[in-house]
Amino acid sequence: MDNNLNANMIVPPVRSTIEHRMPVTEKELVAMLPQVRPYSHIFYTAPASVADFKNDFLPSKLWRMNNLYKVQTKDDGLGDSLVVDFIMKRAQLVLYVQLVLHPRVVVLKSRQIGISTVTVLMYGDDMIIIPHLKVGIVAQNQDAANELKNKISFAFDNMDDSVKAFFNVHSDTDNDSTFGLNNGSSAVARLSFRSGTLHRFAWTEVGKIANRDPARVTETLSGSMQAISPSKSNWVVNESTAEGNNYFKTLYESAEASIGKPITNKEVRPLFFSWLTDVTCNSMAEVEIPDSVKRIVDRIEVEFSAYIQSSAYRAQIGNFVYPDGYEYKVSASQQAWMVGALKELNHDLELFYREYPHTPASAFFTSNIGLWYRTAMTELKESGRIVYSPPSYKEEGKPSILYNPDYEVIAVSDIGLRDRFFILYAQIIPTGFFDSDGLEIWDIRILGEDYDTDLKTDKYAEMIEAQPYPDRTIGLPHDGNRETVLKDSISVEDDFMQMGFDVINIEKSPKILPPILRTRRQLYYTRIDGTLAPELLNNLDNYKKKYDKTLQQYTDTPVHDIHSHGADAFRYVATFPLPSRKITTRTRDIVTLGSGSSTRSSGGFSI
Repeated sequence: MDNNLNANMIVPPVRSTIEHRMPVTEKELVAMLPQVRPYSHIFYTAPASVADFKNDFLPSKLWRMNNLYKVQTKDDGLGDSLVVDFIMKRAQLVLYVQLVLHPRVVVLKSRQIGISTVTVLMYGDDMIIIPHLKVGIVAQNQDAANELKNKISFAFDNMDDSVKAFFNVHSDTDNDSTFGLNNGSSAVARLSFRSGTLHRFAWTEVGKIANRDPARVTETLSGSMQAISPSKSNWVVNESTAEGNNYFKTLYESAEASIGKPITNKEVRPLFFSWLTDVTCNSMAEVEIPDSVKRIVDRIEVEFSAYIQSSAYRAQIGNFVYPDGYEYKVSASQQAWMVGALKELNHDLELFYREYPHTPASAFFTSNIGLWYRTAMTELKESGRIVYSPPSYKEEGKPSILYNPDYEVIAVSDIGLRDRFFILYAQIIPTGFFDSDGLEIWDIRILGEDYDTDLKTDKYAEMIEAQPYPDRTIGLPHDGNRETVLKDSISVEDDFMQMGFDVINIEKSPKILPPILRTRRQLYYTRIDGTLAPELLNNLDNYKKKYDKTLQQYTDTPVHDIHSHGADAFRYVATFPLPSRKITTRTRDIVTLGSGSSTRSSGGFSI
C-alpha cells in the first residue's frame, strides 16, 4: 500500500465503531480489484491494535472512504435531514475500481446512484493525504457546484477530531465556492476553469450543460480538460443522466465504441448504472400492477436480458455475471417501485426511461428521434388496441366495430382555415376507475376521421352528417370563436351553432407540454379503428418535437406540419372537458342543416 502517513503523527485511539463496511463480499472485492488481495482482510475486520490501525488500515484510501466520513441525507421521512456515516454503494465502488484502472471515465446513470457524491468525497480524501492537490468541480449552475464542494467541507468538518490531528490538517478556507486545507490542497467550484493546474476534476450533469449552454462545453474542453495532466493518478469523472442528442451522448457512445481497444489516459472509459441493479429501486408496498406497467416490464426484461450478454456490459468491472442465455426477470418489489416512480413522473414513460434507464439505449431512447408518442404508440400496437373494421365499412357507411350505441359520438375538431381541418369521431366513455393522481380513466374510442383544406364550415358539417352516428355534438378548440375567412364575419363556433350543433369549447392551456403529457398517458387507455382512422395513426406516429440546432436538442414545442393536425385533434379528445353522454333513449334524428339551437359548456381539463 502507498503509505503517506507521517510516522511522527499522533495516533488516534482505536474505536469500536470502526468496522468493516463494504457493499460486496471479500471474494467479490478481490475479483474486482486484485491489488487488495494481500490486505483484503482490513475491509472485513476491525483493527486489532493501534499499530494495525496506523500501518494497515489508515493507509488504504478504500478503507478511509468507508469508515471516516459522514454525509447529510436529504430527508429522514419526517422532513428533517440526517447526518450518517458514508458507506459506498456497489455502483460507487465500481466507479472507484474503474478509476484505479483508468483515470478518466464517463458515467451514464440512473438517478440517485450517488456518483457525484462519491466523486467529490474521494477527491476530498485525496486533499487530506496529498499536499497542494487542486480539485475542480463544475456543475450545471454555480449553486449546484457549490453544493458539491460543501459535501467535501461537511465530511471534513464532521470527521473525528482525533483523525484530523493524526493527519495534522485543518481547514483554512471555507466560503461559497472554495474549501482549502492548511496543507495547500483546495477544492474550487466554478462554472468553468480557464487556467491553472488541476489534479482532480468532477464534471457533473454534463448532459444538462450541453443542452443549456453548448459554449460552456467548448470552454470546459479547451480550458478545464487541458489544465489536467493526463497521468494515471489524476482522476476525471464526467457524469450525467441522458439529456438528449448532445455532447454527452457523443462522449458516452464513443467511449462505448472503444471497449476492448487500447486508449490513452486522455480518453475515457464508459460506465453505465441501470436502476435494475440499484437495491434502492425496490418497494415492499402491496400495490396492484396495472396492465400498462406489466407490458413495460415485459419489454424491459427482453431488452435488459440482451444487454447483460453484450460486451459492453461484461467489460464493466463489478457487474453481476449472468450465464449465457439468462433471461432477467423484474422482481415484484421492483415492479411495485416502478408504479410509484411512474406516478412521481406523471406517468411519463419517456421521462422514466431517461431518469431510470435499464440499458444505455433506453436512456437515449427519445433523444434519437424527437417523437412525442413513440413509446405509447408502440404499446398501443403491441397490446392489440388498434382494431380494424372490415374495409367495406367506410364505403357502405357502417359504424365502426368499436361503436357503443349507448353513448353519444362527439366530433372533435382541430380547426384549419388555411390548412387541414381535422375531425375525429370519438366516444369518451367513463369507466369509474381513477389513476394514481385521481383523474378518471376514460375508455376512448376513435371511430373514424375526416379532414380537408380550404372548405367552408357547412362542408365540414356535411361530413359530420354523413357519418353513421345520429349525434350532433362537436368539440372545438379555443380558437373556434374566432372569425373565419371562409364565411364573412361569422366564427366557426357560431356557424356550427346556427346549423344546430351542440358546441363544447375546449379551453386553452397556458403551456403546451402538460396536455401533451396527459395525452400520451391517455393513449394507454385508447382504442383506434385503423380502418376508419388511418391518417390519425400516421399523424400520431410522426408527431415531432422541434429541434434546436444551437442547443443541439429537441425542445418541448411541437413541429407544425402535416402530422400536427390529427395529433392536435386527438389531444383535444384526450383532454376533453366532458365524457360522452349516455343515451337512454334516442328521441332525435339527424337535424336538418340550418335548424335547431345549441348549448355550450366548458370547464374541466385544458388542452
